[in-house]
Amino acid sequence: MSESSELEARLERALARISEGLDQLRQMDELEVSLSRQAEEMTRLDSDLQRLRATNDALRSVNTQLREANAAGLADASLVNAALAAELDALKAARAADKAEVETVLAALEPVIGEDA
Repeated sequence: MSESSELEARLERALARISEGLDQLRQMDELEVSLSRQAEEMTRLDSDLQRLRATNDALRSVNTQLREANAAGLADASLVNAALAAELDALKAARAADKAEVETVLAALEPVIGEDA
């Protein structure tokens, strides 16, 4: 084998390794973007779940006060209104948490679905 063909073969192997390295870097970049997106979704989900817990705690508290007032024969319209508002907030928080959970699952599935499509 001549020296120039040997150098050419080495150069081709080096270029192939560089190409493989670039492909791996692209894959790592895509993975980082995907992980970042998933982290954002998880943060949103966590926030929604915390809001749901806090709203449910408020709902329990208002319902306890309402039960105590009713047991004492003291029907209080403001407690009924507070209970209904707390229940509505709890339902909204539950919906937001469900939505965030679905979005998190969809974000995790998007790369898999995109590859198969």
